[in-house]
Amino acid sequence: MVKIKNEQLKEGMMLAGDVKDRSGRILLREGVTLTAKAITTLKAWGVVAVDVQSDSSDEDAATLDEIESLKKDEVFQQTVEEDVNRQFAAQDTGQPIIQELYQVIYDYNLHKAAEKAIRGRHGDENNT
Repeated sequence: MVKIKNEQLKEGMMLAGDVKDRSGRILLREGVTLTAKAITTLKAWGVVAVDVQSDSSDEDAATLDEIESLKKDEVFQQTVEEDVNRQFAAQDTGQPIIQELYQVIYDYNLHKAAEKAIRGRHGDENNT
């Protein structure tokens, strides 16, 4: 069992415990497999973290921590932002829907780039 922040939840993860609101009411039961809708709903309810079943090792948990740390690096953020800005160069970024789409793509690209960098780093370590 691993506690995961709502930003790290992915479709297909399985809850390792009941998710309750502040009043103790069960929102989702242990064993539920998360869908995109369930993840959105958890965020709307203000749930910040949940326990999920994990067959991952401590190494995987450390990798997640490294990914989250890299995502906070300003230079790394700037590199991803420049890439997304190029993708949106012809768009009217003053429109709310475009702003929302921009944020979703930025967040996705930031995570994927950090994941690729960290996993690449771990691959290099395993090859030495």
